[in-house]
Amino acid sequence: MKSRSKKAIINITLVLTALSIAIYSAMYVTVTITSNSMKPTFEEGELILMKRQFFNPTIKRGQIVMFSTKDKPAVLKRVIGTAGDLITMNKKTVYIFKKDSASSLFEMQNVISSLGKYKENGYPLAVYDTHIDDIAFKVAFTGIVPANEDHYFQQDGMLIGQWSVPSDHLFVMGDNRDFSVDSRFIGFVSTSSVKAVY
Repeated sequence: MKSRSKKAIINITLVLTALSIAIYSAMYVTVTITSNSMKPTFEEGELILMKRQFFNPTIKRGQIVMFSTKDKPAVLKRVIGTAGDLITMNKKTVYIFKKDSASSLFEMQNVISSLGKYKENGYPLAVYDTHIDDIAFKVAFTGIVPANEDHYFQQDGMLIGQWSVPSDHLFVMGDNRDFSVDSRFIGFVSTSSVKAVY
């Protein structure tokens, strides 16, 4: 009798463990960081846990999304603008004219938090505290690498360095601003290509 109840407990434990793993796998994905474009938030080689997009249908400014492109199955960037927003770059300062805000102009204020602690390609990075809406994070610049406006993606009918985010799309940027290939250069990210959110 004891043997049967012991087996039953083991079987129930195994079933519950398998069920927990299945639910966890359905809701979350483990991602290995493969570049430094999100430094200082994430560094190459780190493992992070992201919630699958199905369980997070509303994407907000400031969140980090994982999306696929034709060249890469998993790219991580931070959402700067959502549908209807107007994004303007003036040198390396980002201005967001928010579609859903009474005070429409938002300048991403950068307050220095460290200098030289991080490096990229031999350049010391200045790290700044900033925020969008209620999400605080850090961004990095070299102060040496130019903004490369001549390589910006130019949207039809818009000035260089200005983008109007279309419906069902996002404007994304890496936190390591001088070493990120993002919406400034490749254009908008379709919300349908988003696989997970952090």
